[in-house]
Amino acid sequence: TLPNVFNSMALGNIIGIVFFLLVLFAALTSAISLMECCVSIIQDRFDLSRKKCCTIILAGILILGIPCSLGFGVLDFIKPLGSMGYGLLDFIRIFGMNFLDFFDFMTNSIMMPISAICTCLLIIKVTGFKTVINEVEISSKFKRKKAYLFCMKYIVVPGLIIILLSSILSTIGIISI
Repeated sequence: TLPNVFNSMALGNIIGIVFFLLVLFAALTSAISLMECCVSIIQDRFDLSRKKCCTIILAGILILGIPCSLGFGVLDFIKPLGSMGYGLLDFIRIFGMNFLDFFDFMTNSIMMPISAICTCLLIIKVTGFKTVINEVEISSKFKRKKAYLFCMKYIVVPGLIIILLSSILSTIGIISI
């Protein structure tokens, strides 16, 4: 439908090209900023040069990214586990998902809730509410302080655990969402 939208506009081809160039620049800058975190951590941890760290991260990105991008194209012949017998390519499907779906499940349904739970526990147990409240009140009045404290103490962590468990149980097939 996107080509039809651009074709219906005056100067649609030019607008389409500019749109996709802007998306490309946004994706590249996002990728560079995400890669920078990993490069910095590996550089600090293993005392490697920046060039070596970038090469390691790039290799990892290519190893994980190429199968994901080809999962609906060249590699779409890969079938769910068992449907082809137990051939060489059967191991590639995990929970009946192709590469892209599996990594999407891992990042969105597993890693994000776990990191959110860890962040909340870090604030609750280590940093403390007073530090967060003081930080917010540097720039403005914290009008919803009581609601924030109530949610952080009683709602957020149990809610995130429910989200995590429901996504896992749904993927396994025990419940349906």
